Amino acid sequence: MGYKVLVDEVTVHKTITSFPQPDGSTVHQNGMGQTYYRDDVIPDDDIAVDWKEALESGEGKLNDSLSHVLEKTGDEGGVSSRAAGVPFVGYDDMEEDDVLAALKALPSAAQQRVKEYEATRDEPRERIVGYNTGFGESPMDRMEGKVSGDLQEATEKPSARIATREVNVDDNEVKAGEGVTGTGDPQKPYGAEADKEKGDVKGQGLKSRRGRRDRQPKPPEGPGTTSLSRSNDE
Repeated sequence: MGYKVLVDEVTVHKTITSFPQPDGSTVHQNGMGQTYYRDDVIPDDDIAVDWKEALESGEGKLNDSLSHVLEKTGDEGGVSSRAAGVPFVGYDDMEEDDVLAALKALPSAAQQRVKEYEATRDEPRERIVGYNTGFGESPMDRMEGKVSGDLQEATEKPSARIATREVNVDDNEVKAGEGVTGTGDPQKPYGAEADKEKGDVKGQGLKSRRGRRDRQPKPPEGPGTTSLSRSNDE
């Protein structure tokens, strides 16, 4: 006998300790939460005592909140593979690349569940265990050049084209990086090296950005010069 789950997913607690009170009542300390899924039948011993009392009484706020989630049943039933720890049905039969592809479509909580489960396998697949939720890839893939199409396109962004300062210790040579380095190196616009390789550098500057006018030089100021301005009325 147990309790059938009526919703897609629910976390159920067990009673760890019970404390008798002076008025004759009992306060239960619950914990050890376990996640169950729709149609799972949870053994009677795996549900908190006060939860069972509320469901059996059919009254009170606790019963109101639990009655649409759990239902007492005489079925022996059992729990799904997900409740036993497997992230989702058929996971153990999936190839590594298929799991990594699935991770891109899963929310972060589900991704973490996959990574934790994978780490407990007899032969953990490191690309899955080390999957980076923020970047949407495995660091091993990045090192081996196995990045997705979206990430490949991201390399065209200016932030991905910055040339950093290079120091050749053997030849005692320093190649200045781009931007302001704070080392006394001459400032070079970000992406200059990347555009130079593509032949996009004209003169001393980079190719102008589409839809943006070149900045006009500021007129000199001082004796003998005239500062011209145009009002909105002209």
